[in-house]
Amino acid sequence: MESSNQFTCLTYSTIDFLIQSKYILFGLYLEKPNKELSVVFEKELLPHINIGAFLESEFACEPTGESNTLLVMKKDDFDSDFQKLIVEYTGVNFPASGNFSISVNTSVSSIVMSVKTLRLMPQGIREALNGCGVNAIAFDKRRQLLVSPDKLLERLMRGGK
Repeated sequence: MESSNQFTCLTYSTIDFLIQSKYILFGLYLEKPNKELSVVFEKELLPHINIGAFLESEFACEPTGESNTLLVMKKDDFDSDFQKLIVEYTGVNFPASGNFSISVNTSVSSIVMSVKTLRLMPQGIREALNGCGVNAIAFDKRRQLLVSPDKLLERLMRGGK
């Protein structure tokens, strides 16, 4: 069993959101925030979801700056129901590459950390937090939440339900 893993870290004022880096193909820094639901990259129109405002309201946190980062993911890493939900939400079909994008307006970095620092959420709140995409928590200098990108995005696209 591997003892460490690479994560993409979305850094907010009071909390870090960790996404396993295997889900992120690459990231780009944008000059200005993209509030639109689509992004053109390498002549392809990508479905796009800005998750910044959702994270800020859902978890009562603030961005650590105007980084405006676009993260590109591959639809094939997710099940077909989730893929359909992205198309319905954005109104944009997946291009030939199968890529889609999410963006945040805070700093993003890549970190390697021991999986031993991650802890399951307490039993009493685990189900509710799993519904928001939160799978585990770590306290390495600050609070860090391991999030499942599909569950987190599904919560956003379904209006927080």
